[in-house]
Amino acid sequence: MSVSLFQHLHEGLLVTDTEQRILDANPSYCRIMGVPREALIGELATPLQAQSLHRSGLNREQLRLQLQDQGFWRAQVQAERANGQPCTLQLTVSSIPEPDGPQRYQVVSVSDLTQTLEQQVQLDRQARFDPLTRLPNHEEFMRLLRQGLSSAEREGFRLSICRIDLDHFKRVNTQYGAAVADTLLQQVAERLQAALRSAPQWSDAVARLSGDEFALLLRSNDAEEAQLAVERLLKVLSEPYSTRTAPAQADPETPLLEITASIGATLFPQDNSDAETLLRHAGHALYGVKHTGRNSFQFFDTAQRLRDEASLIALARIQQALDTGELRLHYQPKINMQTAQVLGMEALLRWQHPVRGLLAPAHFLPLIEPTGLGVQVGDWVLDQALKQSARWLSAGLQLNISVNVTARQLQMPDFTQRLRELLARHGEPVAKHLTLEVLESAALADIEATHALIQRCRASGISFALDDFGTGYSTLTYLKRLPVDVLKIDRSFVQHMLIDAQDSALVEGVIGLARTFECSVVAEGVESIAHARALLRLGCIEGQGNGIALPMPALDVQPWVIAFAESAWLQQLAAAGAAGVAGADSAERADGAAWPAK
Repeated sequence: MSVSLFQHLHEGLLVTDTEQRILDANPSYCRIMGVPREALIGELATPLQAQSLHRSGLNREQLRLQLQDQGFWRAQVQAERANGQPCTLQLTVSSIPEPDGPQRYQVVSVSDLTQTLEQQVQLDRQARFDPLTRLPNHEEFMRLLRQGLSSAEREGFRLSICRIDLDHFKRVNTQYGAAVADTLLQQVAERLQAALRSAPQWSDAVARLSGDEFALLLRSNDAEEAQLAVERLLKVLSEPYSTRTAPAQADPETPLLEITASIGATLFPQDNSDAETLLRHAGHALYGVKHTGRNSFQFFDTAQRLRDEASLIALARIQQALDTGELRLHYQPKINMQTAQVLGMEALLRWQHPVRGLLAPAHFLPLIEPTGLGVQVGDWVLDQALKQSARWLSAGLQLNISVNVTARQLQMPDFTQRLRELLARHGEPVAKHLTLEVLESAALADIEATHALIQRCRASGISFALDDFGTGYSTLTYLKRLPVDVLKIDRSFVQHMLIDAQDSALVEGVIGLARTFECSVVAEGVESIAHARALLRLGCIEGQGNGIALPMPALDVQPWVIAFAESAWLQQLAAAGAAGVAGADSAERADGAAWPAK
């Protein structure tokens, strides 16, 4: 039984003496090594010879000691067959104990791993390399990139991560067929490999990521060297390509194919990101090249990325402020300067920041206005203002309320519907007390759409005002097509009208336009009695500004209204007029600091 097993076992088996000289060998071992049994008897087993062990990083002393301590020794050994062909063998040497006397025999089992390991190597190569171009694939490129980043950090050089895309490659496929397209990709791969630089300690790397997209790792000392390297690659890739698909095609008339490439790159460590992010940033730069003409290169703008990240962080903080109730509405009065009647309030957004205090809109609105968050905050402002309007009306305080709406809000297709839903939540007639203020520039962006929107809102009783009027480029034609109820003169003209004749003329012109188009007119930026007096003289009755009152919390509005009704406004206004009759515009201006208690 044991003899039959020895003869037919698939593994190679040897019986040796304690010096590993062969006493017997089974047919499988003879087949593995390519040596007949007769030639093996008495010889030292080839896999256990010093040369084979040394090639495998082993030695016979290790073998002897382990057999002595454990009774067996196992290792993978690089050996040679009889014909000189290398092979990889798994060996297990076991001592055979003797019942009486010293040990005389050992058994060596031998498994041939050569083919299995070769298949593993082949599978590993297929998993890491592109079969068409024989370049590293995406997975292998990422391994090389991580390796390159470690080297760059350790040695202090720059590493350019580049993505290359052939321009209009689909046309090649369509016009010449898949065979020519594949040949083109192979030629591109060859040119890129030939363009790489190397040194004993390092080398540039190229890979095919997918389709007609390749990737490169380029070492450089600085950004200028990196840019020159990318420029050189563009020139190399733009040289004509042969459309010959096989070496046997010797036709001299084989047409040449001209194709260009686009390259997006990012430079490490200026772009101090991880491997995946760096490749993505190179892709962003490539996208930029593709959309600005192709046949060029672009490096990822890390400074812009930092600005974008800062903006995202800031947007998230403003969203948090909205969610946690840090946003506030303050209200600035609008009065009839002739009768001292308080007509209404403009709702103005503020941020009660826990660290920086009360922030004006200029600190955060420009960031959010172009985004969806700007619309969200705008809706919140409308909702809060309407709630406050309903409270005042319920308390017998007949105040109109003005709310600023942005161009982005107006452009939302459901703006009117959402506004109607907000109005419907209140029992008080808030719609007829609501004025929506739109910047002149926003209103003129799309005259037809703005006209339709105003008409829909006015059907609900809402009024419209053109804010900051005079700063845009309104023409009489535009103004005629916008059925607004109020023109608000920009504060910059009002503030300087006492000292600038042109600003005064502009104010007078707007007042005249309002009269012509049967609109009310409100002067912003009224800072003093002198401003009020000058405006009344020009025919503007309604005014608003810090000189009348600073924006205030909602709780302060009713007490202020009561106090203002009891103030000496009309007397001071009359006194300012008397000063003017006395013949001194300068005296009127000097009286500008005088203002009723607020």
